[in-house]
Amino acid sequence: MTQESRGERIAKWLGRTGVASRRDAERMIEEGRVKLNNQPVTHPATFVTSSDLVQVDGKVVEQPQRTRLWRYHKPDGLVTTHKDPEGRPTVFASLPEGMPRVISVGRLDLNSEGLLLLTNDGELARRLELRPTAGCAATVSACLVWWMRPGWPHWPKAACLTAYGTGRLKPDLIPAKGTMPG
Repeated sequence: MTQESRGERIAKWLGRTGVASRRDAERMIEEGRVKLNNQPVTHPATFVTSSDLVQVDGKVVEQPQRTRLWRYHKPDGLVTTHKDPEGRPTVFASLPEGMPRVISVGRLDLNSEGLLLLTNDGELARRLELRPTAGCAATVSACLVWWMRPGWPHWPKAACLTAYGTGRLKPDLIPAKGTMPG
């Protein structure tokens, strides 16, 4: 039997439909809220094909959307999480109304801003995340600018840190252009 004819695990399938995360889908299955072809699902490893009828809380779940990827400029002050236990504003709460359920490819810190990729496909997100086990080589750069005390040589300065596929940082000190703020 091929992977296509066997289908996809229902918890993963529900995650791709946007109903819930894979973990939340597993909880829903344990709670008896999921049916496959009008039969209760008892195990998250149950397989689903495109011809199956899946219901959650009595409502039919549509087939997953095609895989999509969005660019998002994350401003500082937002947490890259779906649920923040501290109640801080999140990236996902700030998305436009009507967006499907998406997950981030990696994370940016609360006080960081920059490009964040979002996708509706968890498998794609895992493949794009730059972990040593993924075998992806990448270069990530960040520049920090600080102002030194008057009289110190070469102020202002910027430190540019570049991380290569190994994850090691290579700092370069370069003079920054501009004047010290007021």
